[in-house]
Amino acid sequence: MNHVSPTTSTHPGAQPQVRHVNLMVDTIITNVASDDIRTLVRALLSTSPAHVTDQFCSLAKSHLHHMPIPPAPGALELFTSDPEPTPTPAFETVLARARARYGAGLGSSSILVLLPIVDLAGSIQWSEGSAVEDALSIVDCDIAAALLHAKEELAQQ
Repeated sequence: MNHVSPTTSTHPGAQPQVRHVNLMVDTIITNVASDDIRTLVRALLSTSPAHVTDQFCSLAKSHLHHMPIPPAPGALELFTSDPEPTPTPAFETVLARARARYGAGLGSSSILVLLPIVDLAGSIQWSEGSAVEDALSIVDCDIAAALLHAKEELAQQ
């Protein structure tokens, strides 16, 4: 489900003009590794006028706002059930999903993504200095960032 216009060209003060992505550009986007796409996007945004970055952020926010928050994974999906639980790749996926949302200015919905981890933290057994404690301290930082962005969201309303 894509709620973002393929390519939008704007000039300060002008209305966005939607254009189609050139076939060769789409081929690059489709086939280049994710790390390389991140490098290319960062280079594009850092060398473009400020309105391009603003438009990118606006498109990201709009896209993520329209994306439903998937159901929260269960305990066995977020942490291994070894004698000493450790975070799984699904845990990292939840963090990435939350970070994308608060990075786009959607702090309130980011908190909704993180809450299941908080709920789960009280029901699993973990010890001081464990991988779970480290993971939860990272979640704590993400919650602080999400709250900051939620506060900014409220200020803009």
